[in-house]
Amino acid sequence: MLKRYNVAALGAAVVYAKGLGAASRSAPAPAPAASAVASASKSQPTPAISQFYSVVREETRGLPDRTVYRPADLKAVGPDVPVIVWANGGCRHANVFFATALSLLSARGFIVIADGAPEAVSTLSTAGGAQPQRMTEVIDWVTKSKDAKKQFDGRASGTRIAVIGQSCGGIEALVAGADPRVDSVVSVNSGLFANGALGYGRDRLNELHSPVLFIHGGPEAIEYQNSVENYALVDGPAALVGAVGAGHAGIFYGIRDNTQDGTIAVLEEGVTVLVQWFDYTLNGNSAAKAYFTDPSGLSSVPKWTVETKGLQP
Repeated sequence: MLKRYNVAALGAAVVYAKGLGAASRSAPAPAPAASAVASASKSQPTPAISQFYSVVREETRGLPDRTVYRPADLKAVGPDVPVIVWANGGCRHANVFFATALSLLSARGFIVIADGAPEAVSTLSTAGGAQPQRMTEVIDWVTKSKDAKKQFDGRASGTRIAVIGQSCGGIEALVAGADPRVDSVVSVNSGLFANGALGYGRDRLNELHSPVLFIHGGPEAIEYQNSVENYALVDGPAALVGAVGAGHAGIFYGIRDNTQDGTIAVLEEGVTVLVQWFDYTLNGNSAAKAYFTDPSGLSSVPKWTVETKGLQP
């Protein structure tokens, strides 16, 4: 029997998440533009941002040192649930600091598989340097393992897979994104360094073949220039999103302008960005794409900036 963990005990993720079941009250534009929704064909999937499922946090069957965040009832989501592979800040093999955001992301209809065992404590001793192969190991497990098939009742998609990471984890995601099985890449508070620090140079950006989202914490954030320069170097479809004042990792901790946001608005807004991106790139929802390209989408949310290039319908 798989060991499961109480998500609420990790920081009231579930309690807070229940408040997000309805439309966001703190983010002025959490959903796609009305015009985009109205023009979407009947064949478009139900927007992920309008869905909400109870979440289970559990260990991985037959794959050491990973954590699964998934809708408790995968059957309710559908027969082919998109998979998102997560790498932690600091390249740590522990994801407890990101449990709230990952739970809220999963609640919108995604299977999230994060580096580190559920009980792993996040310290520098749990970091091992950039290891993008740990992300492709997860993809191997999802697509080839009988254990994964059993754990997800055969409902984990092998054809709709994303990689995402924060800070050092963002570098891992940008490198792992070259895997032909990857359909979407997200680098948060990160970017490949011009001097090849951490073992991977910017030439790796030439190997990316799917849409890429870069998220930075504003001009004062340590990763800002790196994110901007990486975005400029990507030839394919991409978006550059800024959470002004959030700094390095503030969107995951509800911090903006060096102040704890009592309503956790920036966390909610950050999760909304991720949900819309994955709904577009993994589910093919063109209405979610409009969140990045339409003037009434993300660009209308205070303290957020967005720039895109080459995004396809």
